[in-house]
Amino acid sequence: MRLPLLRSTSAVTTCEVFRVASLFFYIILLAHLTMTGSLSLALSSASRLALGLLLPLSLLSLFRFLRPGAIASRQWLNLFEMGVVMLAVSLLVLDRSLPLIGLPWLIAVAGVFMLPLESGTALAAACTIVLLSMILGSKLNMSLSEWLPHVYATLFVGLLARLLDRTLKQNAQALEQAKLDQRRFDAIARATRHVIMIVDARFQIMYVNPAIQEITGYTEDEMRNLTIKDVNHPDDVTGRREKLRYLRDNPGSSIFSRHRTRHKNGNWVWVEARGYNLLQDPAIKGLVFSVEDISERMAYEVKLEHQAMHDPLTGLPNRRHVLKRLGIAIDAHQENGARLAVLVCNLDFFKSLNDIHGHDFGDRCLLELTRRIVAELPSSDFIARFGGNEFVVLTDADLAEAKIKAETLLAAVSQQFVVDDVIVKIQASVGIAFVNSTHKTPSALLRDADAAMYQAKERGRNRVEIFDAALQHLHTRRAQLDVALRFSMERNELSLHYQPKVSLEDGSIKGFELLLRWHHPEHGEIAPQEFIPIAEASGVIVPIGLWVLEMACLQVRSWSALQDTVAPTIAVNVSMRQLLQSSFLQDVAAILERTGAAPSSIELELTETSAMANPLQTVETLLLLKQMGFRLALDDFGTGYSSLAYLQKLPLDVLKIDKAFINGLCSNSGDAEIVRLILALAHTLKLETVAEGVETEEQATQLLRMGCHLAQGYAFSRSLSADEAEQLLRTEAVATFEAC
Repeated sequence: MRLPLLRSTSAVTTCEVFRVASLFFYIILLAHLTMTGSLSLALSSASRLALGLLLPLSLLSLFRFLRPGAIASRQWLNLFEMGVVMLAVSLLVLDRSLPLIGLPWLIAVAGVFMLPLESGTALAAACTIVLLSMILGSKLNMSLSEWLPHVYATLFVGLLARLLDRTLKQNAQALEQAKLDQRRFDAIARATRHVIMIVDARFQIMYVNPAIQEITGYTEDEMRNLTIKDVNHPDDVTGRREKLRYLRDNPGSSIFSRHRTRHKNGNWVWVEARGYNLLQDPAIKGLVFSVEDISERMAYEVKLEHQAMHDPLTGLPNRRHVLKRLGIAIDAHQENGARLAVLVCNLDFFKSLNDIHGHDFGDRCLLELTRRIVAELPSSDFIARFGGNEFVVLTDADLAEAKIKAETLLAAVSQQFVVDDVIVKIQASVGIAFVNSTHKTPSALLRDADAAMYQAKERGRNRVEIFDAALQHLHTRRAQLDVALRFSMERNELSLHYQPKVSLEDGSIKGFELLLRWHHPEHGEIAPQEFIPIAEASGVIVPIGLWVLEMACLQVRSWSALQDTVAPTIAVNVSMRQLLQSSFLQDVAAILERTGAAPSSIELELTETSAMANPLQTVETLLLLKQMGFRLALDDFGTGYSSLAYLQKLPLDVLKIDKAFINGLCSNSGDAEIVRLILALAHTLKLETVAEGVETEEQATQLLRMGCHLAQGYAFSRSLSADEAEQLLRTEAVATFEAC
């Protein structure tokens, strides 16, 4: 039977030390008495009492040693045992028949029986032992020099016992805390999905938690036989090895990496690892890694990246992807002169297809066109859907190759196909631009290709155009004017001039045509032929047109107040955009109410093209304007495509002969014949006629001979400011008065 000396299942405590030390104390004390032969002598009653006390205590100590934990340690029990032992030792010391039992045994009592006592009790016990030793010393007639060392030894041994008690308790607490921390760590390490790994300076695994098997499929033992090269993706080995070396060679450093590691089944798993150098920490002495499986996150990020970079309908790369690729291409061109052609393909009239058949139908058409484009162009070309009905192709090609690919693109798009039993035939316009040193951003390169594409639309559509710098300058200026025109009214950049309409019979002024002028602070004077079409396209012509009409009404009212003058009419141009506005009539009525002008003094001019844009609505609107009292004129007659049937229905007062026919009136018989026919038509329809752009006296004479009575042009006067026009009216009035 094996008897435990100290129980190793828990931390060593003072009670454990007392259990062993007390047994040794009784054994040695009894052995001391036996060796002196004292037990065989005739003992005094005091000695027999002392031995009677020690023998039961010895048996108790033996039982305590053999059955650890059978007797609970109690403070009062320990004090009682200590008191009995001190009494027995004192009896033996005082019994002269036992001279060999001396005071040192009290020192042993202090060293053994004070171990399990609390601090305050131990101090009282020590003082009691010292006092007892002093009494015994006095009884034995010992001098101070003889028993004082025993006092010191008693206090010193008692102090050591207390220090030992404190040390053992602290160690026990530390051990229990360490065990608790270990259990917590084990619980966390087993519960977490993160791999926790500790490796030594040679990158040999010292510890790894069970999560390693969930992530990689390898057990801890299997992982010990693998190296970084075995489990890391070949593309990640070099970078991973450099980071690990840095971590190992720099105490206290840390690293972060995202790499692929091999699963036991052969697949690659994306992991995110953080490493910390704790080689200098005596408790760790290794490199600690926290590894997380991010395969699902990476797959989700790849999916999001694909969605962000691709069109959801066609699956082609989208605008963002195009800009990214163009940025790479521009950098490559600047570094090594790499070439790149950009083809912008815009489907012609695709909006009409959506308007007629719906967007779902249009989407199916786009899918079919995408399939064709991808099938016709080589796989090396980058094909993207840039917008609703616009595709972009990036290709490594020179001019000839790019034109061939563009023609292939047009051919693929233009082939008819059937969707929902509807035969569809779509055409496209393609613009081509090549990367060069002037392109600093992707948008600049796309701008050039877009400009070429719009040129293809302007030149008839279903064709290919190559970008040139002059074209870009034109489009840039147009875009700049478009923006500036929106602020022109706020900045008072617009002004009005008056072109007199003169009687060819007597030269008198019958009215004025109001001309709009734009003076830009940077671009200077901008011709109406340039900015009016821009205003029409952008819709700015609507507020500008209303402003012009209101200024004309105010001017007419001002002139009507002049004495001795007849207020002339003022002709104001009305655009197609204005006529198509549902609120146009209400806006005009509001202007008349604000200004108080007579509508009969205002002549509204619309071009032949504007009148025929929506004939039914135009006729209806003009009839209402006529009812309001306005005079109506058809400008630039003969240059458009008006129907005589609709022309007869228009409530017109004036036909204006375009200056294109007036220029060749005296030199071109064809122009003269057209003017004669227009005058005859106007006479039949009982319309007044005005010839525009009359610049010579010969033209004026010929027009009068043909039966035209009103004209305007430089032959009579340049365009005038309001003040100059008013002065001209006053001068004419004076001349008329003097003639009378």
